[in-house]
Order: sequence, then structure tokens, then C-alpha cells
Amino acid sequence: MSEVTTVAQAVGRERLVLAARGFVPTGEPVVSDTSRRGESILEAPYRLEREGRLAVDISVTALRMKQDAPVAFLTFRPSGRLQSEPIHAWCGQGQQFDLILSWRDAIVCMVETTEGKAKLVTPELYPASWWDVRALSDAGSHNETDRVEVLPAQTPTEFKLVISNLRVRNDGLTIRSQIVGPSLKADKTESGVTYHRTIPATDGRYSLNYDGLRLTLSPSEDTSRLDVTSERFMPPAEMTFQADQQEVATEQATEDTPVAAGVGATPYVIGALRFDPTNMTAQSGVIGRNGMLVTGRAEYALTGRLTKTLHMTSSFLKETAEVGTAMHQLEVIRRTSFGTLTANRIWCGPIGPGTIFSGKPRNKCIHYGAKGFLEANWPSSSPSWLATSDRMDMPYGGFEAKDFEIEISETPDMAPLDIGIKLHRVTADAAIIRFIATKDGEEAMVYQVTAPFAEGLATVPLWSHQLVLTRSGNGVTAELTNDGDGTTPVLWNMTN
Repeated sequence: MSEVTTVAQAVGRERLVLAARGFVPTGEPVVSDTSRRGESILEAPYRLEREGRLAVDISVTALRMKQDAPVAFLTFRPSGRLQSEPIHAWCGQGQQFDLILSWRDAIVCMVETTEGKAKLVTPELYPASWWDVRALSDAGSHNETDRVEVLPAQTPTEFKLVISNLRVRNDGLTIRSQIVGPSLKADKTESGVTYHRTIPATDGRYSLNYDGLRLTLSPSEDTSRLDVTSERFMPPAEMTFQADQQEVATEQATEDTPVAAGVGATPYVIGALRFDPTNMTAQSGVIGRNGMLVTGRAEYALTGRLTKTLHMTSSFLKETAEVGTAMHQLEVIRRTSFGTLTANRIWCGPIGPGTIFSGKPRNKCIHYGAKGFLEANWPSSSPSWLATSDRMDMPYGGFEAKDFEIEISETPDMAPLDIGIKLHRVTADAAIIRFIATKDGEEAMVYQVTAPFAEGLATVPLWSHQLVLTRSGNGVTAELTNDGDGTTPVLWNMTN
């Protein structure tokens, strides 16, 4: 067992979840001698690691927070993404202008966006209070305003962790963990960060670790009462989260929950293909709508083969993909409404039986679906030989995928494809171009870029090269130059 795992188990899940949510213990826990159903087993005092009060008022059309409003610093990451940049926010007591044309108390978050700016939003879910926000609603452009200063809190807000005896059954002891803190309404409290878990019995007793303290819980003969003893086997853990590390955990968080790294585009990769500008050729003359600006070849960026039989099941069907089936990885990078980036990388390939119409397998991608498990689903607008989107045709109807294991190949397992950059159309102020892949006469759109004109020129970065488009009537001329600075067209396209 690794040292990290040993420490995590000694600290305990409850302590880890609260640390991930930005809570810090302020004293020793109090352990009950006995605990009946619904009664506490352990209580411990906590505070927020980072909290403060607004220096001045802040408001947008329908949301506002007043000076001195208490706020908690929280960090969010979009769900379902392999990598994501953190979204930092100060969440606190505010007001929202509702449909009956009046201001009502609400939880409001000041989300840090560009330098000196912020967006005011409300929580996406229904948190217990301003310190329990777990997800943010999308932000519109009308919600942006100047960021205001947050002053340190003069007196830390008091919270209490309560671990309770929920029930004892044949499958074990189910405990409920929750943090109790202030409500939006004065002189009231709310319970948040609540989740349940079941502890199996060992030799007729239950064991629970909390921050270096081992609790042994022995049920009475009729299981109506737990006798509790405790011993400290490790000093309390020193766990704090810096501003750029703290991450909001979900109620499913465990000791081995991974922390997502920063996001970055793979050099020379768009979607599932690796482009080589040195093997691309610009076409001559004035090129009109749907004309090809650049032609060349591209390889699959990353491929691999299944090392186990992949089992895919739905309510009515069962499918398999055999060992050795070749698949390719799709990379999709997006920008959130708060300006942060997400990167999703999933494996796709022609897995499963052929369709009724062609007899050929359709492309399926392996990803975590809406129901939370690994599933195989059909990527939208994708041919069988290339996945171009991580949007799925059946977002709630994929196949549950089991035994998915893949070995990455040192060189691509699939042949290179013909590629091109096509002029989709010219508008009054920009050229819209599309990266196209072709196989056996079938085209697939890999990516679309909007290139704004400046004095009749539009320049698209292509890593080591640049594509320079010169406006000519309703068309353009194209020149491929080798003076690029490494900028990827995907990230560049998001900033225009």
C-alpha cells in the first residue's frame, strides 16, 4: 500500500472532503460515548480557509451583493472533462431581482474572469447556503462588471462537522456526514456538504478514521445503540489548499479522487488528427466559396488497440468489440462562459456490429455519460473512420462499456488521410474556413475557424506556419508562410 493511500485512509474521507471544499478544523473533535440512530458519533469545529467581506457594493441588472456581505472563496471545475482550468469565485449573501419585480435574498457568486473583471451568477443547484455552492449557472455577457475588493474577515465564521449514526443493517453501518453553518437568514443554520456512506463490519464492529483518530463502534445486541471508543494513532493532518489548488468536491469524493491538471492543446493536433504544415500546399489564384485553400495529408494523432474484449450493453442490446480493435483519440477544447478552458480526450473507433443499411460498424466513442458510468455512444456528425465531435447522438441512451482497456501504439495504426483547408464563405469582416478530412470520397469537417480581416488581410496561425488570406472580391488568395510562433488555431480561434 502506498504512503499516500495510507495517509489518506488515516485522515479519513470526511476530513478530505472538507479540505477539498475549503474548510479547516479549529479544534479537537468531540466523540460520543454512545450513539443511537440519528444521534451524532463525532462533532468537530471548523472554519473556512478563505473568507471575507465585500469592500463595496457590486451589481448587474438582476443580481447584487452589498458592502460587507460575507463571502467564501471557492473553486469550480466543469464536470465531465478530462482537464479544465479552475474557475475562481467569491460566493456570498446577495439578492436577485425576480419575476414579480422585487428583490429577494439569494446566493450570488462573483466569478473572476478577465483582469479586473467579474461575472455575477447564481448557483446551478440548490446549495444549503453561500458556503455550500457546488456548481455555477452559465454567465451571460450582461452579467459582467468590474471586480470589487474582498477584505479579510475580522472574525472567522464558525462551522461544525457532524458525523451521525444513520442506521445499522446487514450491509453495514450507514453514517451521514454534514457541515452545519449559517443560513442566509439571520440566527438560523443550514446543513451542507452532506453525504452518506456505508461502513462494512469487521469481526462484528465498525471502524472509522477521522484526522488521525480511530473510532471503534460496537453495536448492541439489538443494533439500536453503538458504543464508541477512540484512540489517536497519528497527529492531526496539516492540509490546506492554496487559491489555485482548492477544488469543490462532490458528494462522491473519495480518498483517491484525482485533481485535474491544467488544460493545454496538443501541438499540431486538431480533433483526432496531427497536422504537418511542412507537408501542406497553398492553392494559387483567387479562391471562392467552398474552394480549397490548402491541401495536404494528416496522420491520426494517437491510436491504440483494445487489450480486452470490450462489452457494451443497453436495455435491449449487447455488443462486443474484439481484442486488437484499432481506435483513435479525439481531443476537444472549449472555452466556458467564464473564459476558462476545458479539454476532453476520448477514445473512438468502429466498434460493435455493422448497421442495417451498410453492414459497416458506426463510430462509437468511450466516455463518461450523463448517468455517471463509462459508456459507448455515437459521436454526432462523424463518419466511421474519424470522430469529429464529443457531442453524442444519444446523450441519455448509450451502451454501458465494461472492460475497456487500450494499449497506445507507438506509430499510428491507421493510414494517413487527405486533408484540406476550405473557404466556407466570406462575410463583410471575416473569412470562415474549415479543416476537412477525406477518405474514399467522403468528407468530414474537423474544425471551423473565423478569421477576421484587417485592412483586407486575415492571418490564421498554423503552429510553425501561418495561413495568410488576402481578400479579392467575394474570394481570397492564400499564402502559407513558415513564420509561425507555435500558436494553435484552436486556441487562437477562441480569442477572436
